[in-house]
Amino acid sequence: MNFNEKYIKVMMLSSLFAGKLYLPVSEEEVAEGYTDIYLQKHPAIPDIKFEYVFEIKYVKTDAKDADVEAKLAEAKAQLDRYKKDPKFAGREDLKFFAIVFKGKGDYFLSFTP
Repeated sequence: MNFNEKYIKVMMLSSLFAGKLYLPVSEEEVAEGYTDIYLQKHPAIPDIKFEYVFEIKYVKTDAKDADVEAKLAEAKAQLDRYKKDPKFAGREDLKFFAIVFKGKGDYFLSFTP
């Protein structure tokens, strides 16, 4: 009944912590906020080419397309702010993704270069 973004993030992090290639970081502090999920390269695996930042949003199952688009735009705006942080600025090895989950089944993904 009270399913929301926090539960999705916990489920994603649970899966990501099981992997050995990345070090998942939740709520990494950056200049203008906190990332939902930041996948750092594992220092023991130098051949990894990219790191990833995910901004996650959630809308209820009955949300309209406009609501999904608004959440996607909100996530992209947050990612644009995060990109300005000295930790992330100008990096070619970092990819940013906005994900909007709709209910418990659908999702919408947007890559922001």
